[in-house]
Amino acid sequence: GYMFWVDFVGVFPFETVALMFTGKLGDTSQEALLISLIRLLRFVRLHRLKHLSRILQYDARISLLWYTLMRNFGVTMALTHVEACFMYFLARFENFGEKTWLGPLVDGMTGFERYVTSLYWSIVTFCTVGYGDFSPVSSIEK
Repeated sequence: GYMFWVDFVGVFPFETVALMFTGKLGDTSQEALLISLIRLLRFVRLHRLKHLSRILQYDARISLLWYTLMRNFGVTMALTHVEACFMYFLARFENFGEKTWLGPLVDGMTGFERYVTSLYWSIVTFCTVGYGDFSPVSSIEK
């Protein structure tokens, strides 16, 4: 039935096809960056977690306390990851200018260091009011 189409949307490389049709494959322009947002369609694959969650929740071999803790930890980590990627995307979209939260700090950073910095910002902001060492600067980031 319809689940085939949900799975199809989750695995078909729409981004690659769109980049090929627009001639932006391998390009780093802002247009190519915006087209990369098509990858968000892959989130539809998360519908399978609902079924797994239902099975684990009522499994007598798994403590409901541990199930709840692990589920909440997983959701928290997923949300902080998505927020970190989103804020990094916004700074990259503005070419890491002076008016972005990451700004000139990105010079000399490896890709991993950029991710860790974005994840740090996201976790600190998500779990507290933030330390203030990184703040949204541009209007699009706010």
